[in-house]
Amino acid sequence: MKKIVAILIVILLLAGMSMSALAAPSSLSASTKGNSSGLITIKKPETSVSSTTKKNYALSAVGADGTQVAVYKWNGSSYVLSSSGTVGSSGIFVCQLSLNTGTNRLAVWAGKGSNTQVIHLEINLVNQGVVNGINNYKINIQTALKGWV
Repeated sequence: MKKIVAILIVILLLAGMSMSALAAPSSLSASTKGNSSGLITIKKPETSVSSTTKKNYALSAVGADGTQVAVYKWNGSSYVLSSSGTVGSSGIFVCQLSLNTGTNRLAVWAGKGSNTQVIHLEINLVNQGVVNGINNYKINIQTALKGWV
């Protein structure tokens, strides 16, 4: 019985030594870069610079199970932690962000083992009235050109 307990303790110690805990930093500088790529792929937004009319925005990414992900917002001098979590067994990470009107500079940090990745994004929150005005302008031009083209 003592031998079994001793063996279990050794196994637990060895397993504990092989695990490394990598925690997301509380802030990032503008120049922070990771040491690898491919830990995560951002799915939404589809491009690094995008626009939306939704103040509450769902950012999504895919990656390997267990990859830690943190999302940071720019405060004028550094990126400050806004949301964090871990990629689940489905391979999907989603977080809800509250955007400010205008340009929202974000940094998405991912970490697994000793590897880290940082992706920079800009999401522009535009007023729905501006979008409606642009759509109305397009409709007026199409109406004016009807019959000419």
